[in-house]
Amino acid sequence: MNTPMPAALPYDFPELAFAQGMDDRQRAVFFNAFAHARKDVTTGVLLALLLGGIGAHRFYMGEIGWGIVYILFSWTAIPMIAGFVEAFLMPDRVRVFNAVQAQILASQVQAHVAPQRAY
Repeated sequence: MNTPMPAALPYDFPELAFAQGMDDRQRAVFFNAFAHARKDVTTGVLLALLLGGIGAHRFYMGEIGWGIVYILFSWTAIPMIAGFVEAFLMPDRVRVFNAVQAQILASQVQAHVAPQRAY
């Protein structure tokens, strides 16, 4: 049974748009997987502010290569300055990351989880 989705989707929850064509079972699988894959804006900002000099925010976002670059240059002030600047860019970066993850998960769920049959 498809339950209707809200007409106006909030900016902070783009994953709701990807769950619109799913039945209840697919939606449950999608939201469970998305809860484990999503990143938190506050965590990203705090990591960039407090540990940006060693690239903790880059590791958090899954950008391992950039995190290693930050560690290699951590003896200079450049990563600290970049981490401070990126703290202001982090909310949009996390929202884009979450939207991409939601899109990937939605396509996987719709392809691999069979919809419930109506009896």
